Amino acid sequence: MNKYERALQWLNRAKSNVTIARLNSNKDLIFYEDLCFEAEQAVEKALKALCILFDIKFPRTHNIQHLVELIENINFKFPEELLAIKELTEYSVETRYPGEYESVSEEEYNRAINLSTKFVEFADSHITNMIKFPFKK
Repeated sequence: MNKYERALQWLNRAKSNVTIARLNSNKDLIFYEDLCFEAEQAVEKALKALCILFDIKFPRTHNIQHLVELIENINFKFPEELLAIKELTEYSVETRYPGEYESVSEEEYNRAINLSTKFVEFADSHITNMIKFPFKK
């Protein structure tokens, strides 16, 4: 399997996660924390798809900022408004389990959904363009 096929696999998983995150149809049975975790996973997997496309080795991590930095190290610039995705890392572990934290509000959930949706769309567009017009060294 080539890097384009692998990147598309990761991107498709990101799209699946963002679709799940948008399933806010039964507020009584679904915690915003769980939906925000799916939003975080969507961004994380989209970033890893970009890493694959750019031949960047990445560790097993939920740290979105670290993944962004790996990609920025090759002089790739993300649109400034998308860099807020880094805040989604907080949904990757702590809020997935009962504990000592404030519940996620509907406003925070909506922000997470908007960020993850925009980022997955950005990654999809970028990956699609790179597959159509691959960079030759």
